Amino acid sequence: MKKPGPITHNPAFTIIRKRAVGALLLGMVVVLMLWFSNYWTPKIPPPAATAPALSQKYQGPTIPVRMISVPVKFFAVGTVEPIEPVTLASRILGKVILSRLHSGEPVSRNEILIQLDQSQLTAQLNQAIAARSLAEVELHQATIDYRRAADLFKTADVTQAGMDMADTRLAAAKARLASTLAVTQNARTQLNYAAIHCPINGVVMEKNVNVGDTIMPGQTLATLYSPGRLQLTTVVPESLQRHISLGQALVVRLSGFRKPIAVHVRRILPRVSIQTRSFLVKVAGTFPAGIFPGMFGRLEIPIWQEKVLVVPTDAIERIGQLDMVRIISGGAPQRQIVQPGRHFGDLREILSGVTVGEKLAVRGKAHG
Repeated sequence: MKKPGPITHNPAFTIIRKRAVGALLLGMVVVLMLWFSNYWTPKIPPPAATAPALSQKYQGPTIPVRMISVPVKFFAVGTVEPIEPVTLASRILGKVILSRLHSGEPVSRNEILIQLDQSQLTAQLNQAIAARSLAEVELHQATIDYRRAADLFKTADVTQAGMDMADTRLAAAKARLASTLAVTQNARTQLNYAAIHCPINGVVMEKNVNVGDTIMPGQTLATLYSPGRLQLTTVVPESLQRHISLGQALVVRLSGFRKPIAVHVRRILPRVSIQTRSFLVKVAGTFPAGIFPGMFGRLEIPIWQEKVLVVPTDAIERIGQLDMVRIISGGAPQRQIVQPGRHFGDLREILSGVTVGEKLAVRGKAHG
């Protein structure tokens, strides 16, 4: 009969030994993880959010935490433009001998801004005046001849043919005088066009001509605008079309100006861009001094009303890195950590820490 081998070669013992070693290694790993995570380090309890109540009873003013409605706005960017820019142009061909155009400078109504060379125009006017004088003399003589022929026709000393000829000469003289009068008037008008006057009280926005230039009829010489007639042209997404209407009162904020400007919707272009899915809105108002065409601005368009939890700004105390308020509980104030948000005048949004209706202590005068 075969004797059993040593216990170290028993398969059951081998399995038990491997399991024991694995359990030991696992236990060591767990112990090391707990050690590195400071599991056995004494814990310091976190500070309570609410500090103990102040000992004295509060006698000052209080204000309740309340909810207000704040408009949510879309800001449409745009550019300041003149409502009715004035284009200055010449009606005749001529050479510029004087120019009072300077970009950005004010100009006055009826002021001569451009003077063209008028020597040739003056000569044409003088020639027309001389031709008119000659026509007047010819008419005078034709009138005398006609009257003489009429008298002689009564005594039969002038034939009907002679009478007709005198009548024709008189009519021709009248026609020549009328023609010279028209030529004279045209020459005088052309001479007046040599001086180009300012049509408005405004500012020179763009200058396109200098002294010595020869200009053509219809050529643009300058662009003027009235500082009191400006508008902001903005691009608005088509999805906001229902929030805008003609005459609607809105607010514009311009770059470099802290105060908002009250405006009204002057025009809505009834066309949507296929590429950007937007349309143009023009708003006008009384813009302050210092606003120029081309300046950047933003149009505020209210979209909906948002409910916001607010407290007076002077009810919030800054202690270290924390913002706190004092909640009145049982007649005594307790400090409560809050998380403030946006400013709304003398009110401050509270994101967390208080609820509607809680009474807060405020510094100074109570708020209504």
